[in-house]
This record gives sequence, C-alpha cells and structure tokens, in this order.
Amino acid sequence: MEHDHMPSAEELAFAQAAMDAVDGPLLYGRVDMMRDGHGQWRLMELELIEPFLYPNQGPNMGRAFAAALERVLRREA
Repeated sequence: MEHDHMPSAEELAFAQAAMDAVDGPLLYGRVDMMRDGHGQWRLMELELIEPFLYPNQGPNMGRAFAAALERVLRREA
C-alpha cells in the first residue's frame, strides 16, 4: 500500500545522512527506514536504481527527472 507522507526534519536528516554516505553523484535515491524497538531510525533499504519512477506522484515528475538527468550529463561531459 502506498500513501503520501510529509517527512519530519528528523526523518529528512536521517535520509540525507544515508544518501551522503554514497560515493559519487546520484540521479535518484530512495531511503526506506523504520524505527527499531528503542525508537531509533534504522535503514531498511537504500535504493539507487528505480525501474518505475512513480510519475503519478507529482505533476512535474517528468520535468524534474529530465532536469536532473541533464545536470548529471553536463557534469560528465
């Protein structure tokens, strides 16, 4: 089941720390996390490749993806 979720500042900080641990530029990343029995955030999955980009989750997803791809390609050129 999927649903919209607005992450808290604490959730964003944890997710950003996970993404920052990756060496190199990223075009996409998704952090799946959960709280453990002590209430601490734990990383479940750090997905860096997504076969389906969930275009229905935002009206500008195509434009955002194209812009991100262009930025990466310009860095590599």
